[in-house]
Amino acid sequence: MVVEKVIKRVAKKLIAAGHTCTSILDYRYRCHEFKGEWPPVFVVGAPRSGTTLIYQLLMSAFQFAYLPNVANTFYRCPITALKWGMNWCKTYQSTFSSSHGYEKGCMAPSEAGNIWNRWFPFEKREGFNYTPAGWLSPKARREIHCLVTNVEQIFQAPFITKNVKMCVRLPALKEIFPGALYLHIQRDMTDVILSNLVMRRNRGVSWASVMPKNIKIILDMDEIDQVTHQIMDVEHDMMQDLKLYPQQNVFLLTYHELCDSPEGLLARLAHFFELHKVRLVKKPFSPQPFQLSSPKISGVVQPEEIERIREFVRTRGTV
Repeated sequence: MVVEKVIKRVAKKLIAAGHTCTSILDYRYRCHEFKGEWPPVFVVGAPRSGTTLIYQLLMSAFQFAYLPNVANTFYRCPITALKWGMNWCKTYQSTFSSSHGYEKGCMAPSEAGNIWNRWFPFEKREGFNYTPAGWLSPKARREIHCLVTNVEQIFQAPFITKNVKMCVRLPALKEIFPGALYLHIQRDMTDVILSNLVMRRNRGVSWASVMPKNIKIILDMDEIDQVTHQIMDVEHDMMQDLKLYPQQNVFLLTYHELCDSPEGLLARLAHFFELHKVRLVKKPFSPQPFQLSSPKISGVVQPEEIERIREFVRTRGTV
């Protein structure tokens, strides 16, 4: 057992060293920063609220610049990896299926967690996610801006990304991209909480996904209170921080609208982007309504736990 732990520890260090060595492949890109032709687009929402589905829908309907899985795998040289992927991997075509935000495929759009965690606070490293203004160094802000604008240049299209932890990085993002656009998706709060609770229990973990601003207080709560506060506090933090941006830069949509009328939603989004002078190239795509997903709570969550969550949501409100 001790030998296995030592081997795993050494292997992790060797892999980390290998990734560090690959960073030289992106050196010329890190030194070439573009102004940025369009405002970057960030899809935000509480975990399990439908952020992956709207990301997949937009990627299927329009030409965007983005970070695919291959870039996230080789996260120290994401731009070089992106170019490799464009030359050697199959062109992305969504199946509209995913596993906790991950869709299979070399060029499938990624949450790019490995990439963003290089700069933003990471729960397994710093122990928190919320990123206030001033937390990122000038060097980190410059590198993030350089990454986004280089990807934009490669695709010659507006940049879009989806990562639920961006919900609690808005003040820091504003320092880098003051004119960014945000697509904020909301879903029935009880369903979101239950879905996250089911995810935790199925995985057998004590925490899953994004940490809100008051994480130190939440960690001392029992599981039900912890998950409930996690989701509602993330939503609260996000709505407060989105006020840092002009109201016209934020597009609010719902999970029900996304599923019931994706074509109508795409028309609304196209108008939103047009107002912000974001050039979009349409793809030959005709979306069909999606089936509304409900948390699979049978045998996982007890009726009294469901009622406890519903009562909390009723008492506190939507945020």
